Amino acid sequence: MKKNYKSYYLTAIIVFMGILQLSAQAIVINAPEPADNPNLAGNSVWGYICAGNGGFNEYFVNITWAGTANAGNQFILELSDASGSFSSPTTLATITDKNSTNDFDVSFAIPSDTRGLGYKMRVRSTDPVKIGTASPGYNMYYMDITSNLNISELGDGVPPGSVCATGPITLQVDNIPNPETYQYIWYRSGTLLTGETGHTLNVTRSGMYNAYVDYGSNCTGYGNTDSNIVDVTIGGTGAGIAINTPSKTILCSTDTETLSIDQTDPSWSYQWYKNDVAISGAVGTTYTVNGGVVGFEGDYAVEISRHRYLYRAVCNSNHEQSWFL
Repeated sequence: MKKNYKSYYLTAIIVFMGILQLSAQAIVINAPEPADNPNLAGNSVWGYICAGNGGFNEYFVNITWAGTANAGNQFILELSDASGSFSSPTTLATITDKNSTNDFDVSFAIPSDTRGLGYKMRVRSTDPVKIGTASPGYNMYYMDITSNLNISELGDGVPPGSVCATGPITLQVDNIPNPETYQYIWYRSGTLLTGETGHTLNVTRSGMYNAYVDYGSNCTGYGNTDSNIVDVTIGGTGAGIAINTPSKTILCSTDTETLSIDQTDPSWSYQWYKNDVAISGAVGTTYTVNGGVVGFEGDYAVEISRHRYLYRAVCNSNHEQSWFL
């Protein structure tokens, strides 16, 4: 008899477990699908998201499910990270009034830090607890920068137009907050510079340079972030501007030498450099080298900003007007 009771109890437990399993599977939630925005004219089913331009950020998905939802159930629309992972999902919408509606649309807005090519969406229920099928990956960008970039060498927000330098220079995006938090697309004379995605660019070749914020293949064109064009000439000293030949070729500890340029204008601005490092406060038409200062030896240059054009004149051992310190 004890054996029979054990068999009976075992059968009851198996049946009970089967009931629990069926209950856990009593709801099926399909992957959310892009849907038409009823607030826009025409058919506006989206295939990618380019939000933020003009403040627009309203999209819809269609949610379908089958089975039985309990009275307190909530359907929660979630967004993955840019790689498609739901390890830390973002809630886009919480629906509490569709427990008897198996097919409905819901609106959502993407977070302002959404930028990437592989975002997925899914719906989960709370009662019963069920995670639905994830959607395919979508390109989604919130375009918080939607105005023209400015790129320059000086980083002062002024379009330089042209830059003439004897050696490499660095161009930088200088007119948006935290430019290092974005990725960029750089071009030289219309050719994409593959792999250059930072907010600065080391320029070693002459050409016409410009940049965009990289909002992906679908959204970059909607961002209106195309920058000014900077015409860079590497290996020249500018439009006839040069440092006058120094009077001394050797400086003793008691000697000084005043460097000057052969053209000046009150409307121009100046910055003197030593070994390609800006000399603090050296912003006049001349610069005096003091032989009594330890470490005065080096190559000196001056950058002249004339209206929107930047020139560089150089005094070093590789130039015709060289002097040796």
